[in-house]
Amino acid sequence: MKVLIVDENPADLLMQTDLLALKGFTVMHARSAVDGMKYITTENPDLVIADVMPYDTTYEDRNAILRAMVTIYDLPMIAVSYGVKPNRTSGTQRLGCIGLIAKPINTRTYADDVLKLWESRIAAQGG
Repeated sequence: MKVLIVDENPADLLMQTDLLALKGFTVMHARSAVDGMKYITTENPDLVIADVMPYDTTYEDRNAILRAMVTIYDLPMIAVSYGVKPNRTSGTQRLGCIGLIAKPINTRTYADDVLKLWESRIAAQGG
């Protein structure tokens, strides 16, 4: 599976990339939502994982860009963010996200959590 990670924090970006690559994912990364859009139009990822609390844009601008990614390209997206509780998904669902992973990321379960969210989307689509 080809995954695009959008995260401004270089340490978080590297950690997520490494954890997914170890599980066999093909990983691309972008440090801004605008760069993420460029990857989506040229690389056709299967899944987007995005930090929904940006440093590079306002919260509203970032979320508008992310909503566009999900809607226009029919891509599933998983939100990641500091300071959120995993059971509080209503805001991320409004963005079109298939799930939320709270930071700090649990390195032992992260790749499996991503895969479970992906598989639940496939199952919901009847595939």
